[in-house]
Amino acid sequence: MVKITELKRSANESDKEFGRKKVKLSKIKAAPIGHNDPESSEAEWSEPDAGLESNEESSSGEFSEAEDASSGSAAHPEFDLHIKNEKAEPRPQQKSDSKESHAAAKALRRERQSQKPLYDIRESSKEIWGKVREKNTKPVDRKVLLSRLMELIEGKIPDFALKHDTSRILQTCLKYGSKEQIAAIASELKGRYVELSKKTHGRFIVEKILRYWENRNIVIHEMYGHVTKLMRHKIASHVIEACWSYGNSKDRIGLIREFYGPEYQLFDEKKDLDQIISENPAKKESILKSLSEVLASFLNKGTARHSIVHYALFKFFQLGNEKSISDMIPIIQEYLVEILHTWDGARVAMLSLVYATPKERKIILKSFRTFIVKICCEEYGYLVLLRAFDVVDDTILLKNIILKEMTEKSLYTNAVREISQHRIGSRVLMYLFSGRSPFFLNKPTRDLLASTDEIRAKMSKKDPKIRARELLDMVSPELIKYATDHTLEMLDNPFSSKVLSEILLHATKGDKLPILYQIAKEAEQKPYESHIMFTMANHTLKILIHGGHYQPKPKLKDQNEANEENHLSQENPLAEFHFPRLLLASIQDHLLEYATHLTGSFPVLALLETDETKVEVRQILSSHIEKLKGNQHLVGVQLILKELGYEVTLPSKSLEKSEAFNFAPVQFHTCTKHLEFLSLFSFIMDLTNLTQRKEYQGWDS
Repeated sequence: MVKITELKRSANESDKEFGRKKVKLSKIKAAPIGHNDPESSEAEWSEPDAGLESNEESSSGEFSEAEDASSGSAAHPEFDLHIKNEKAEPRPQQKSDSKESHAAAKALRRERQSQKPLYDIRESSKEIWGKVREKNTKPVDRKVLLSRLMELIEGKIPDFALKHDTSRILQTCLKYGSKEQIAAIASELKGRYVELSKKTHGRFIVEKILRYWENRNIVIHEMYGHVTKLMRHKIASHVIEACWSYGNSKDRIGLIREFYGPEYQLFDEKKDLDQIISENPAKKESILKSLSEVLASFLNKGTARHSIVHYALFKFFQLGNEKSISDMIPIIQEYLVEILHTWDGARVAMLSLVYATPKERKIILKSFRTFIVKICCEEYGYLVLLRAFDVVDDTILLKNIILKEMTEKSLYTNAVREISQHRIGSRVLMYLFSGRSPFFLNKPTRDLLASTDEIRAKMSKKDPKIRARELLDMVSPELIKYATDHTLEMLDNPFSSKVLSEILLHATKGDKLPILYQIAKEAEQKPYESHIMFTMANHTLKILIHGGHYQPKPKLKDQNEANEENHLSQENPLAEFHFPRLLLASIQDHLLEYATHLTGSFPVLALLETDETKVEVRQILSSHIEKLKGNQHLVGVQLILKELGYEVTLPSKSLEKSEAFNFAPVQFHTCTKHLEFLSLFSFIMDLTNLTQRKEYQGWDS
């Protein structure tokens, strides 16, 4: 009996060892990868021991057949013990309904907010504000709602201005409110504008007041004495920029005078910097020193994009000497890409390129990367690229940074297309081919580019003609290739058609003949409404026929000498291609129809003036003189009849009207009806820009 008991005990101990190893193996197989927590491992692996001990204590010394069968042990079939696989207790169920938990959290938050002051007024005002700001709300209903809203928030506006939700209520009141309501809001905030400017949400209230309030100078005057500090503040600097944008000339003088030194913060003198220096020349050096220190601190704080900084920088470049400007360039060279979009900023960038060393120019141009196409199409930014083409001696650098990006092509965009079809961008491409041509650059722009030619001669070593030739050789193949693939597309756009004519006239590398053949083939079609003889593309046709831009006959004292003087360019770069003959062969069957058309008559006139085709055109038109005289109310037909030797009798009014159109660089008789409107539009746009530039007050408009 004792022997059996000992055998059972030894079997229990061996089975314990076997069971423990088995459980450990199953735990390792089930555990996730990277499970290395020793404490949790000990806790888990200690559970089988406890189960085995309890099983040992509860064993009665006899084993059931079911336990023997389930053990599956081959080592001790007669004494094999079964280890029960006890299941872990189920975890408590998580909250299944997330909506209920969110609702409970929202109710708790609302209960907590209800303990704060002005809670009821805020909730009521937000309810009304939701209706006021809707776009489909009728003006009459909005007026009534605004009156109710103003009654609720009266006396509580300073508190509302600091909250993220209630500040939007005030912004809506300022946007849609009456003059009295705007004045009521502004009066309650009087004396707090400086502090509000530093707040994340209060800043927008101040900007809206500057935009909509008539007495905005009250807000601007509160900023006096705090401008330099606020400009160094990340949030408040936007308010100073708004004060500069909405203020008048006197307000601007008061804002910027603090840049000149501490003494100018104390005295309220409405004098511009030029007046201060003219009255006290001895203070010029101290003012420029203070300006450089203040501007350097502004740039380090990330306020380079503000136009007030651009104006101060331009004043520094305008009044500083060569040494002070050279010292300033390393400070601003990486920020020029952020400031060249304004008129003052563009001139600062242009002067920086002129005075910079080759190493500094390289840094400046590298900062333009990924922005070249955008700069080409900016109203003032394109001038910086024109200046770079004039002063940078390293043409390989220009090619790798500027020209490469200008001619880049991707799956979705084509840089040449985007630039050539833009009113401003097309000037950059034409500048590479024609330089400072009066046919696309107005006189003030040409004078601006020429104003620093003397400094360029000192700072740049390469001859301007050699530099321009190298750039032309670099860009010609890419643009010839684009023009060959997109000839008709370029003719359809008024700006890219000008670029096409400059490419054909001045490109030095590439085959131009396929482009000319495509133009002649397109003209061969039967006349229809959008035929190239009737659209703005006919201006390009006239340039290609003449081999250059039309230039009026010079006014000479000897009339005989004037008659012999050829008004066209003596050198025709397209003479070898004989384009006039190509075009005449294409339109010969419908020449009379084009000659009697409002706009189609001008290319026919160009063919009649060209030596290569004038005999054939004269023979065709001479047999239809009566039909031409029947349409002599058209200016193009009048000029054709004069060229054929026939007199034209018209009422004086129509002649006066044709003579009144001589404002454009190209004379009236070389313009189509569409180009007349286009020239007038461009002239008005340029004139509007010039009225905002004080530097050109002496220009005779």
